[in-house]
Amino acid sequence: MLFVTMNRLGQSGKTTLARYVLTPRLEGALMLSAESSTQDGAENLLIKSVGSGGAQTLGAALAGVTGLGRPVVLDVGSADTDVALPLILAHAAGGNATHVVIPFRAAAKAASAAVALLDDLQGKTGLLVSMVANCLEAAADLERDGYQAVAKMAEAKGAQLLSVGLVQNEWLHGAGKINSFEDIKGAAETDPSSLDKQCAAALKKGDLAALTSLGGQRARIEAAQRAIANTQAVFNALKTRHSAGSAEGLRRDR
Repeated sequence: MLFVTMNRLGQSGKTTLARYVLTPRLEGALMLSAESSTQDGAENLLIKSVGSGGAQTLGAALAGVTGLGRPVVLDVGSADTDVALPLILAHAAGGNATHVVIPFRAAAKAASAAVALLDDLQGKTGLLVSMVANCLEAAADLERDGYQAVAKMAEAKGAQLLSVGLVQNEWLHGAGKINSFEDIKGAAETDPSSLDKQCAAALKKGDLAALTSLGGQRARIEAAQRAIANTQAVFNALKTRHSAGSAEGLRRDR
């Protein structure tokens, strides 16, 4: 089974979905990342297995997906969408179940680009298409008129805007260091009771610097807990969508 995260606009949430929602919750999933390369005057789309240095063309990678017997998550760069799209469509048309997930942010330009991509996917054989809102300020944002308009357009084109989106979170969307899923999961599972004891001691001493530092650590733990809960909710919504549209279904969450 192939899952593809794609959008022609950068910073829309493709890698966020691939890294934090799909790959860690699909049993045995392999995450692949696309990277353009020009060789001998011809543009090729090279695929790298995340965590390894090996690379192969997208065509070769897709040819091997069916025989792997495990889910594959393909993260397509925004600049590579038009190169990758014909190969992905051919893969799906060949009887290979393919679920395309299009993330988008609240800005009108980003939503328009996501909806435009639906036109290229509409009615194509073997494809299931979902849309996921990214960087929401609050879960209730999806009830706003703009998102409801996107939902109607998606439905008209044979896709679906999930009822759950990714809420803004420092672990998922923070600048600088890219956190691994295991980093977030580990922080979310941290017992804060020791911090509470340290806070009590610092308060007794009147140590404001220590209180500020400990408060920041506690906030990071709570943010990690929200990130795990939010990405799980998005995965569950994708699982429901996938199970309804494909007999294969998503295999497992954790």
